[in-house]
Amino acid sequence: DIQNLVDHLSKYQISVVFAESNVSRDSIKKLVDSAQKKNLFVRIAKNALYADACGSENSQAENYGDMLIYDAQVIKDELIEN
Repeated sequence: DIQNLVDHLSKYQISVVFAESNVSRDSIKKLVDSAQKKNLFVRIAKNALYADACGSENSQAENYGDMLIYDAQVIKDELIEN
């Protein structure tokens, strides 16, 4: 339920949400829109995370180890930006 997620974002002061590389961003956009209607500043990270599958060739996440490093870097960069 989106309202429960918005409440969670508010309670824990979460201002950035991450999409997965192989999942549509539509549901995350709905979450962000709902949060903004409640006057919460929440944004979608510029880069998606790799979670269920490694990236394609030249993605910087071609294997499991590279995927973990890539995801950690994306998270760090997004949190610093806030």
